[in-house]
Amino acid sequence: MRTFDINNARLSTEVYFSGNRVDKPLLDSAFQSIHVDFFNDNTHIFSGQSSATRNLTVPHHVLLHRLSAETPALLRKLATANPSLRIEAETTLRQAVPGTLLTKLQADMLSAIYAAEQPNFGPAKEYDLRFAASERAYVKKLAIEADRREHLTLPTPKASSQEKVW
Repeated sequence: MRTFDINNARLSTEVYFSGNRVDKPLLDSAFQSIHVDFFNDNTHIFSGQSSATRNLTVPHHVLLHRLSAETPALLRKLATANPSLRIEAETTLRQAVPGTLLTKLQADMLSAIYAAEQPNFGPAKEYDLRFAASERAYVKKLAIEADRREHLTLPTPKASSQEKVW
C-alpha cells in the first residue's frame, strides 16, 4: 500500500504538468487541490487505518476512467474557484498575440466551460460519453498489447526436412 503524494501520483493526465523535478512530473499548482479532492472522493480509509494511507476499492484503470470522465467538471470547478484563471485564459485567447498560446490547462478549461454553455449539455451525458470513450481506449490498448505478446511468443518455424541445417 502506498501513501498518496500529489507529485508522484499517476492519477492525472500528464498534459497538466508544469515541469519536472528530478524526473518526477509536477502537477500544475492550480489543479492540485481539485485532484486531491477527486482522489479522496474515490478512495477510502477503513476503520483503524492510518489516514496517511487510503484504499482504492476499484481497479486502477476504473479510477483512471472516472478521472477522464470527470476532468471537464473538475476544470469547471477550478474555473469557479479561481476566476482569475478563466479571465487570464480568455484574455490570452482574445489577444491572439503570436507566441502567446494557451496552455493545455487553459484550453481544456475554456473548452469545458463553453461545452457546458451549450443548450443540449447534460453533465451526466458528458460523464457517460467520456467514461465509455476511456473504456474503449483501454480495451484497444489491451488488444494491442495482447497482439504484441502473441506475436512475440509465436513458435519459430522449423527447418523443412529437405533443407539441411549446418
